[in-house]
Amino acid sequence: MKRRRKIFYRPGMISLIAIPALLYHFGSIALRTRNANVVEACWFNQKYWDSLTVRYPDGYDPIPARSVRHIYLSGDPKNDEPEMRVGERMIAGIMAQKDTTHAVFFHFGAQCKYSALIQVIDLALAWQVLEYVVSDNGVFMFYEAPRQDSGLPVPEPIHI
Repeated sequence: MKRRRKIFYRPGMISLIAIPALLYHFGSIALRTRNANVVEACWFNQKYWDSLTVRYPDGYDPIPARSVRHIYLSGDPKNDEPEMRVGERMIAGIMAQKDTTHAVFFHFGAQCKYSALIQVIDLALAWQVLEYVVSDNGVFMFYEAPRQDSGLPVPEPIHI
């Protein structure tokens, strides 16, 4: 009786070892990267802020007193496109002039889709609007001047 020799397929053995190791390595790198498709947004709840103003009368109001331009989006693309352009021009002017007296409030109608909210938030990202409040009926955008006195000591310059 003749003894059979075991056959090892070398490329297959290399694949069995290398592919899981490569998947683990590149997968962990992909999971560590920042997802650029996510925007952090804090939702504004009027009842919550009303309860805070009752409890703390000198508290912070998330929506400052400004001269507000209201933009109404109905959900109809024909009517919404010109309104979005008007809102974009207003936001561009506010951000270019660093205007602390005007603001834009985008109202969403009952027929608006989720894509309208995404367009408005994309508009805020495009013009680098750092201050905006997302509420149950729209998005309020404004420019907030940087605070002058943070209370922290200013480091002295280093002379070389």
